[in-house]
Amino acid sequence: LRIAAAVAPIGAVVGEWVGSAGGLGWLMLHANARAKIDLMFAALIVLAALALLLYLGVDRLMRRATPWAQSSDPATLTDS
Repeated sequence: LRIAAAVAPIGAVVGEWVGSAGGLGWLMLHANARAKIDLMFAALIVLAALALLLYLGVDRLMRRATPWAQSSDPATLTDS
């Protein structure tokens, strides 16, 4: 679920590349066609930030929804 939430914005942008008259994907294509590299990188940074925020948000929700799930980190496991 975490990975799907992080990859979903990328899928939306690809969909906007194929056929759209607005959105982040359209903005990236528009900037690329007019050699506006700064606008292209700004859109890419916004896309990365959105994907990261969605990943962290879903991760936090999953941790709250499943408090019984143990960590797989060996440093946090105790011998019982």
